[in-house]
Amino acid sequence: MTTDLLPSTAEALDALYQRTEDPWGTRSIPEKQVRYEELERFLPEGPHGQALEIACGEGDFSARLMRVAREVTGLDISHVVVERAQSRYPEIRFSQGDVRALPVERLRDCNLVVWLDAMYWLPREESAKILKHIADSVGNGTRALLFSARVIPRFRTDMSFWEQHDFETPRQFLEHVRHAFPSVRAVPVQLHLDLTMPERLTWAQRGVRFGLKVLNRLG
Repeated sequence: MTTDLLPSTAEALDALYQRTEDPWGTRSIPEKQVRYEELERFLPEGPHGQALEIACGEGDFSARLMRVAREVTGLDISHVVVERAQSRYPEIRFSQGDVRALPVERLRDCNLVVWLDAMYWLPREESAKILKHIADSVGNGTRALLFSARVIPRFRTDMSFWEQHDFETPRQFLEHVRHAFPSVRAVPVQLHLDLTMPERLTWAQRGVRFGLKVLNRLG
């Protein structure tokens, strides 16, 4: 995927969702289904009062939040995808809106805030401001947060590194979030690329890498 083709406005995303359903393969790619299952395991047991998913897309993960929250709201910048999500999951409240304009009132009573992947669509400076806004708005009301983002080392030549958007290592992403939430923890949930150039690995590390590739191919 090249960064110049990523739709980053409401109009571009509306056009994308009008052309196709499930454009990110959330339901059609087995790897992503497993990823959602693993992410769901990080959700703290509820019941939480209110949960908010930012950049909810077609609502697939919002539906999983129903397991731990009494009320779930999904927010997305695309009108088209919000309407589609609402038709798929009528028991959830979906609304169109820009995360950069989230009012304090929308966040104050949230006990769970989820923001998966879409953080890297914003420049790091902007996403840092939003994280700080969330931290200042929710106060003591929020008991759980679940964030994720794309991690791509700059040296990768087979994937486009999006300057000031992508994170080069899991630690860099963790430090980014910790500016607003100092006690947050992180764990990689989907790694399908090398974070270190293979020629820099020791022979023992290369052996482990080869073994993991064999296990992955064997399923």
